[in-house]
Amino acid sequence: VLRGVFLARRQDMDWFIVEGANKIYPELFEDLLAALPEHAVNERVESLYKTVFGTDHQAAIKAAKAWALWGNQLALGADYSADDEGVDAEKLLAQVKMELHYAKNHYFIEENQILNQCGTLTDIPVVIIHGRQDLVCPLEAGWQLARALPQADFKVLPAAGHIAQGEAMVDALVTAMDDFKKEPNR
Repeated sequence: VLRGVFLARRQDMDWFIVEGANKIYPELFEDLLAALPEHAVNERVESLYKTVFGTDHQAAIKAAKAWALWGNQLALGADYSADDEGVDAEKLLAQVKMELHYAKNHYFIEENQILNQCGTLTDIPVVIIHGRQDLVCPLEAGWQLARALPQADFKVLPAAGHIAQGEAMVDALVTAMDDFKKEPNR
C-alpha cells in the first residue's frame, strides 16, 4: 500500500521548491527564500544544504525552521499552526539535515528510476492511495506510478491531502490493509 507518491524526479522537487507550490503559499515561500543567502536563490536545495550544515548555527536553525514551516504548511494545509514554541531546534535541525541530504543527492536514484523499474514489480499486488489535494506530492506522481503498474489499484481521494489523517484517508488505508489481510495475493 503506497500513499502520497513521491517519485524523486526533478519535476517533483521543482514543484516543491522552485515553481508550483510557491503559487499556493507565496508568503511562506518568500520566508523560505529569505532564509537563503541572497546570491543562492536559484540553487535552493544546495543553498539550504550548505546553510544547515554550515558553521553559522543561527543561520542553520533559521533555515531549518523555514524549511520545516514550508513543508509542514504544504503537508497540513489549513490544519497547520505555525507556532514553533516548544519545538526542539536541535532535533528539527537534525531532521532537516537528513531531508536535505537526500534532496541534494537526488534521493540516491537516477531520474525516473522508480517508474523505469516498475516492470520488476508486475506480479506484486499494489494499492496506491493519493489525495487530490496533496500539495507535497501532486496527484500526477501517483497517476504516473499507477500507469507504470497496471496491476495497481489506484484510489484518488478528492478531499484528502498528503498526510495520513482525516476520515477518508484513514478509511482508505485501513480498508486496503484489511483487503490484503483477507486476500494477500489479490
